[in-house]
Amino acid sequence: MAYAGTEKDGHNGAPLSERDDLYRAYWNASVDGLFAVEVTPQGQFLCAGINAALEAATGLDSRQTRGKRPAEYLDAHTAQSLTRLYRECLAAREPITRSLVLELPSGDRAYDVSLVPVRGRAGRIELLLGRAQDITDLDMAEGASRSAQGLLRDVLTALSTHLAVLDRTGRIVLVNEAWRTFDRERGAGDCVVGANYLESCAWAAGDGNTDAALLLDGLQRVRDGRSRTFSHVYRFDASSIYQMRATRFDRGSELWIVVTHDNVTAADEAQRQVSTLTERLLDIQEEERQRIALELHDSTSQHLVAVQLCLAALSQGRATDQTLADMREELMEAHREIRTLSYLLHPPRLAAELLAATLRRFVDGFQRRTGATVVLNLEGDIDQMPFRVQRAVFRVVQEALANAHKHASAKRISVELSRREEGLRVEITDNGRAPKLPIIPGIGVPGMEARIERFGGVLSVTPTNSGTRVSAFIPAGALDAGPDDERA
Repeated sequence: MAYAGTEKDGHNGAPLSERDDLYRAYWNASVDGLFAVEVTPQGQFLCAGINAALEAATGLDSRQTRGKRPAEYLDAHTAQSLTRLYRECLAAREPITRSLVLELPSGDRAYDVSLVPVRGRAGRIELLLGRAQDITDLDMAEGASRSAQGLLRDVLTALSTHLAVLDRTGRIVLVNEAWRTFDRERGAGDCVVGANYLESCAWAAGDGNTDAALLLDGLQRVRDGRSRTFSHVYRFDASSIYQMRATRFDRGSELWIVVTHDNVTAADEAQRQVSTLTERLLDIQEEERQRIALELHDSTSQHLVAVQLCLAALSQGRATDQTLADMREELMEAHREIRTLSYLLHPPRLAAELLAATLRRFVDGFQRRTGATVVLNLEGDIDQMPFRVQRAVFRVVQEALANAHKHASAKRISVELSRREEGLRVEITDNGRAPKLPIIPGIGVPGMEARIERFGGVLSVTPTNSGTRVSAFIPAGALDAGPDDERA
C-alpha cells in the first residue's frame, strides 16, 4: 500500500490495508505525525512508511526512508534513541509513550513518541504503529515557567521585607526567608506555612495587644473585599518600628492576600529629623527677618535720624556748611548700607550663572561695597553639584562674609571651596575680631548649620590666632545631581 509501505493483507497482517478506505483516509489526512515500523524475524526495524504530516514536520521523505533501518536515514544519535525505544516497546509488549529530542532535517525538536505493537497470525509482533507529537514549544514554555518560578523564589528569598501569602481562610501558604528568619528569632513559631495568621492576630488581640487588633480588623476587611489594601505602622519593641501592609489579589475564584512587614525605624527617624530640620529652618528664617529689621533700625535708621536733626537745624536757620556736609555723609552712608544689605540678601543670578561665576561676581561686589579684601580659591567641578547644594553653599559663604564684615570688622577674608572624591570642603577665614568663647549660636550660625546638615554635612565656627574660621563639609553622596535637580 502506498501509505504504509507494505502489501500484506489479512486481519492480523498489516493493520492498514489498501482495501480499507477508512484507515487510508485517517493515515493520509491526519494532522498528527504517523509512522509505521516493520519488525523483521531477525529483530531489525525497518521504516514501513510515514504520513504527509510527519514528512512536513520532520523534513523526511517517505520514499527515501521506506524499507530502511533508522541508521540509514537518521544521524547516529537519533537512530540509537529510536532503536532503543522500539526495543523497549517489544520488551513491554504493550503501548508506550516517551519524550525524545530528535535531530531531524527540519532541526532539533522535542517529541512525544507513542508506539503500539501489532501482532501477526503467529502472535509475533510484526509492526509498530507510531505517533509523534511535536512538543518543542510546550517544552520551552514549561522551561520558561520553571525558570520564572525559580526566579520568583530567588527574588522572594533576596527581599529583606518579611513577606507571606495567605489564602482566603487566612492560612499561610508561602513565606520568604526573611519572614521565616524573623519568626524563628521571635521564638513564636505561630507564623509558619500551614498556620492561620488571622487566628494568630486574634489570639494576640485577645491578649490586649491593640496593634494586633488593628491588624486583625484590617486583614478581615481586605479578605471580605471591603478594602483592597491595608497598612498600619506599629512599634515592635523599644527600638524598632514596623509597617504592615496587606494587599488583596483575586485570580478567578481564588483569593490571595499578600502580607508584608517592613522595618521602617530608619525611615521614621529620618522623617523626624526632616521635621525637626524644617522647624529649625522656619525659626531661622524668622530670626533672619528680625536680624534684618534690627540692622536697619540700629544702623541705617540712625543715619536717617542724623539727617532729620540736620534738617531741623536747617529749618531753624542754624545750619552751617558742616551741617550740610554731615547730611551728605549720613545719606551716603545710609545708602551704602542699604545697598550692601540688599546685595547680601539676594544671590545675583545663581540659577543662570551657577556657583563658580556667582561667587566671583559676589566677591567682587562685596569688596567694592565694604572695602575688604577677599581671596577666592575654587578647586574641582563645583558647578556640577545639585543646584540645591550650590544654593546652600552660596548662602553659607554669603552669611560668613556678612558676619566677618558686620560683626568682626574684618579687612581680609579667605574663601576656599574644594570638591574632591570624598566630598566638598568649604573654609572661610577672616582677620577680624575673634568671637568670645564659648561661641554662642547666633549671628546666622544656626542657619549655616541647618543648610549644611540638610545634606548630611557638618559645620563648625572656631576662633584662630588672627580671627575666625568657618569650616563645612558635605559628603560625596549628596553632590551628584539627579533628575529632580531644580534650577529655580
